[in-house]
Amino acid sequence: MQKPSEILVLTWSLIILIMALAQNRFTYYYSINVAILTGFLVSWILHRFSISDMDLDVVKDPVKLIASNLKIILAAILIFLFIILPSLSWSMVYAQSAGGPDSDWLTSTAWLQNNTPKPGMDLYEKYAHPSDGKYPYPDTAYGIMSWWDYGHLIECVGHRIPNANPFQQGIGSVTQNVAGSSPFFLAENESQAEAVLVALDTNRSQYMNTKYVMIDQPMAVGKFHAMAAWSNIPTSNYMAGVYQQQGDNWVPVQIWREPYFKSMAARMYFFDGTEKFGDMGVGLAYRAMSAGNGITVPVLTEAPMITRNRTELEAFINESLGKGDKAEIAAMSPANSAFPVDALQHYRLVHESENTITAGQKFVKIFEHVPGAVISGNAPPGTKVVAQVPIMTNQNRAFLYQQTQTSDADGKFTLVLPYSTEGPIASGTNFDTKPMSAYQLSVGDSTYELKVPEELVLSGAVITI
Repeated sequence: MQKPSEILVLTWSLIILIMALAQNRFTYYYSINVAILTGFLVSWILHRFSISDMDLDVVKDPVKLIASNLKIILAAILIFLFIILPSLSWSMVYAQSAGGPDSDWLTSTAWLQNNTPKPGMDLYEKYAHPSDGKYPYPDTAYGIMSWWDYGHLIECVGHRIPNANPFQQGIGSVTQNVAGSSPFFLAENESQAEAVLVALDTNRSQYMNTKYVMIDQPMAVGKFHAMAAWSNIPTSNYMAGVYQQQGDNWVPVQIWREPYFKSMAARMYFFDGTEKFGDMGVGLAYRAMSAGNGITVPVLTEAPMITRNRTELEAFINESLGKGDKAEIAAMSPANSAFPVDALQHYRLVHESENTITAGQKFVKIFEHVPGAVISGNAPPGTKVVAQVPIMTNQNRAFLYQQTQTSDADGKFTLVLPYSTEGPIASGTNFDTKPMSAYQLSVGDSTYELKVPEELVLSGAVITI
């Protein structure tokens, strides 16, 4: 009859083994079980050899020592050859090939620890588990929104609280109406994104539920399919493949669709939160073609139409549909929006990592979630109002933040500007990505210079002009 402790170890080891076979990341946890089971195996081998005394110093004569401890030496050799050596060899192979966290994430989370307000919760403090399961976070505590893969890095290196983590907590789902990282990064307008952050904890401000957002290139491209999958949304809603004939071959071409460019992931990573006019689209016409075995693939019926004239693109689409083709406006690159995208009003880039990757963008970006300074004014109804400010990042990459609004039927307009032109304050983020000048505010044919203090950005104060 097995002892309860042995049954516990075996059951625990079996469960972790099944998890490790399903997902490689659980092999970290399974290593503990392997160590314990190896100890059991060594103990069993010693017992089988009737070895109970491991003291080798009782005999000073080497010959007598070997003779009297032959079984111990044999057991040690067997244990080394069949248990220690194979494990050591494979461990060395894996250790040499393992790269660890990206350097960009290490420097970015280190920056987070050193340049953002203290959350009032020390990483190494012990905290009692609340009886009702809801921990009473202090008012100073805040969350960091990112994909769940990076939660432990944010916590252990950045000493900040992630909204989602590798225990697969905080991911959420669009289709199940559960707030989390998946609905946030898939949100197709800023109002949706804000609603997700409010729902994380309705008893706290959304600006504390998530105070910073960290995004990298894989989240915007390679891992984007996982964000959609967690929300049970087909990846084809955002991106797809079509085939184009080149000579005698059909070559796959990646296309990017409107919901992708409107997503928070694309708007933050590729567009830095500024507005885009959506004039980088192409017109595509295609039909289904059999690839054998009952499989059909979309193939282009003619070359993509490339023009920045939206009217011409729409005419091409209508003409192709009239021919019986499927047709749409899309983009050939995730960095070139095929559709108009509004500027983000409550998110500002405050830091980016050192390495350049897709389309000149840096690998990791950190945005701060702020109320923004509210600019209110009056102009004739239908007047175009534009706020512009050049931004220089900590990596000396420049871009233009621009936000456009139109005065309403009553002649009123409102802009919400996330960047401070006057620099950091002691109680806030020590940001090193910032405007190079004051905002240029254009109201119709008139242009004004506008300075925005950091205190107004953080409080959501109104500036009337």
